[in-house]
Amino acid sequence: MSEKQKTYAKLVFIILLIFMYQFYGIFPVSDQISQIICFILSITFFLICWNKRIKTKFYFSSTLVFIGIMVTAGLIMTFFNIGFVFNAFIKYINVLGIMTLALSVYVFVTEEWFFTLKSIICVSTIGNFIMLLQVIYFNYSGFFFLKVPYGFRNGPRFSLGGAILPFVVLLLLSLVITKKHKLTPIFAVNIISGFAAILYAIQTRQVFISLIISVLVMLFFSIISKKNIVLLLILSTCIFFICLFGGSSYINHYINSFTESTGDYAGSSSVRQGELNWYLYTVIPMHFPLGIGLYDNVQWGEIPYLAHGPYGSFTTTDIGTIGDIVNFGIFALLAIFSIIRKMIVMSIRNPLLIGIATFIIYCQLTTLSYLVLSNSMERFITLMFIIGLMTAIDRIEREGI
Repeated sequence: MSEKQKTYAKLVFIILLIFMYQFYGIFPVSDQISQIICFILSITFFLICWNKRIKTKFYFSSTLVFIGIMVTAGLIMTFFNIGFVFNAFIKYINVLGIMTLALSVYVFVTEEWFFTLKSIICVSTIGNFIMLLQVIYFNYSGFFFLKVPYGFRNGPRFSLGGAILPFVVLLLLSLVITKKHKLTPIFAVNIISGFAAILYAIQTRQVFISLIISVLVMLFFSIISKKNIVLLLILSTCIFFICLFGGSSYINHYINSFTESTGDYAGSSSVRQGELNWYLYTVIPMHFPLGIGLYDNVQWGEIPYLAHGPYGSFTTTDIGTIGDIVNFGIFALLAIFSIIRKMIVMSIRNPLLIGIATFIIYCQLTTLSYLVLSNSMERFITLMFIIGLMTAIDRIEREGI
């Protein structure tokens, strides 16, 4: 890229990061508008960053092909099962545009790694503190000032960058554990505030569990010096006290939520179990191996009934790979197999990526699919970003760029 292109690319990259943090909740953004913004940013970023290296050195190119085939098959099945659905066609175009994000991020990060790291740290740290400030302010005043959807569990439950935040934490921890970077104050602040935001604001148990498992896997497969062990112990202690800041009753409730039979968490677990039973024993046998397709905004008929269950309360978005099989059949399995295989191979040759790969694989095989194409497509957008980031980091490490 020329210097002029790099300047434009840096600007678009920062806007993209802030977009992934919902513009810090300054103004409301609907799911439809979010998809349009991401499509525009992705195509713009691609046009600025594109060069010949994309054709020859992008490790996940076959994965993108499988995902493209999956989405195309989903669109065809929608037309076959329901008829022409304009919203499904628009979503298909959006997905193809957003897929270019993986290529653009790869090219940009390869050439601007230090700028990328600084930008991610700055944008995410600001987002973390905004979330924590909102939690504290709400607990004292009862007022929610951010323009994002929210609910209640143990206090307000909401997200700014909830899909990308765990990867930021894992990236910084990986850099420290593999001794690629010192545990500087800004690293420590970002990691601690990230854990706190996940625990107090996002409040998704699966994200927290996946994060802990990924960190443990990183520690297990990494050979670290005594100095780094001391630093990590200090960091762990700080995180522990940050968790206790909210009061022991909060922590006890959070831990007990894994086995409780009443309350919000129990309701969530009950609905998910109902979803699994419905999709595994009713929907998949009827529509495998091709799936039911893209059915967004279709209110009546057999497909919406199968997609949302007999009471209209089920969703394929929170049961991981099973939900993808419902939507895309065998094509989802091919895409997921490609993602997992590529990430395992890449993390074996590059320990820096073990934590990120573990998080995606564990989430995908449990309840948090990254191929969800409904609502704002936040996780799918994050997947494209992370694929590009991982490929760039791998190349930087292997070639010493």
